[in-house]
Amino acid sequence: MEYILDIYSNPDKPWDWYWISSNGLNYQQRYVLEARRVLMAYRIQLHWRQCRYNPAYKMCRYLFYKRSKAICDEFGQKLILDDETKEDIGDWLARYDNN
Repeated sequence: MEYILDIYSNPDKPWDWYWISSNGLNYQQRYVLEARRVLMAYRIQLHWRQCRYNPAYKMCRYLFYKRSKAICDEFGQKLILDDETKEDIGDWLARYDNN
């Protein structure tokens, strides 16, 4: 849409009319495509936040463990996990925990 306003406001400039007329998408179609792209990015962002901050997800529980471990290490304490927690995030610990 911006280029149409540019054409109307600057009629004295040499415009490439072949390129302008061969543009297949009008501004409404481009707006819809851009809106879809923004909405999909928003959906991805929401899903990431839900996985990261909802304890129902194993990823959230693992990240909570990592943060808790970092805090305990900072203060020289030992993080004690019960068997249920170890079993719950055990595959994450085996895969990502380097200590």
